Amino acid sequence: MKRLRYALFLFSGILYAQITVTSVEQIPVPPNEHWSNALFSSNGQSIFLTNVELNGIWEYSLTKRTLRQITADKQSGFGFTVSSDGSSLGYRRTVKEQNAKEFRIQEAVVINLLTLHERVLDQGNSVDIPFFSGSNFAATQRSISSDTQRKSSAPAVMGTAEIGIMILKNGKAVVVDPFTGGQYIWPSLSPDKKKLTGVEMSHGTFVCDLDGKNLVRLGRCNSPQWSSDGKWIIGMNDTDDGHSIISSDIIAVSVDGTKKINLTNSVNVIELFPSVHPSSREIVTTTSAGDVMKITFTEGK
Repeated sequence: MKRLRYALFLFSGILYAQITVTSVEQIPVPPNEHWSNALFSSNGQSIFLTNVELNGIWEYSLTKRTLRQITADKQSGFGFTVSSDGSSLGYRRTVKEQNAKEFRIQEAVVINLLTLHERVLDQGNSVDIPFFSGSNFAATQRSISSDTQRKSSAPAVMGTAEIGIMILKNGKAVVVDPFTGGQYIWPSLSPDKKKLTGVEMSHGTFVCDLDGKNLVRLGRCNSPQWSSDGKWIIGMNDTDDGHSIISSDIIAVSVDGTKKINLTNSVNVIELFPSVHPSSREIVTTTSAGDVMKITFTEGK
C-alpha cells in the first residue's frame, strides 16, 4: 500500500455540532490501477471503481477484500450506475471511435452482476448512460418506451439535456429547469425521492423540489451526493488552473444552505468525487494519486 503523505484535521463537535469526522483511512485496493470515481454498491458492502482513463469497471469487496473486473470496455467508467437491488450495473461504452464524432459508435449496456451477462439497450454515435427506476427497470432517454414508463413508478434521474434535467416522474419523462435555461451536471435525487440536487454551470450547487420549486443555492459543492438521511449534500470544493484540478477537499453542506463544513483539509492530497454509503455515515473518495479513501463521520443534534 502506498503511504500517504498528508495531514488531516478532524473538526471537533464543539465547532460543528451537526457533523463530525471520526476517521479517514485508506482502503487497501490492489495498486494495479490508478483508481478513480469510486461508487458504493447498493448495500454498501462493496465499491465500484474505474481507472483514470475511464476504461473498465471493477468491484472491490470491502468485507472479503477481493477485486474482480466487471468489464474492460473502453470509456465504460464514465458515469456508470447501479440498480437499487444491486443486481445490475448500467454503463456506456465506446465500440468504435475515429477522429470525427460521426464515425463514433457507442452502446448503452446493462450487465448482470451475478452472471456478467450483458444487454445492449441503445446504440448510436452518441447515446445516454442507462438509468434505473426501482430494482428491475433500466433505460436510456432515447430508448425509453410508453410500456416501460408505465411499469416504472419510482422517480429517477434520466440525465441532462439542453432543455434541463430529465426526470422520470409518475411514469412520465419530465423536464426540471429551476434556473430557466440552465446548464446542469451531476443531478441526483434525495433518498426519499422528493428533492433534487445538482450543479448549474453559472450558479453552482442547488437543491429544489422535483418541479424545480423551493430552490436553495448551496454555493460551490461539485459532484454533489446526498447523505443517507437526506440532511446533507456531500461534495468536493475543488480549484483548477484552467487545465487540471490543483486542490480539492471533501465538504458537507446542509440542505438549507446554512452550514458548510470541511470534512477534509488535506496537505498535498486531492480528494475527488465522493460517494456516500446508502445507509451509514461513510464516504468513499479517490485521490488524484489513485488511492481510495474512506471517511467516517457522526451527526449530532
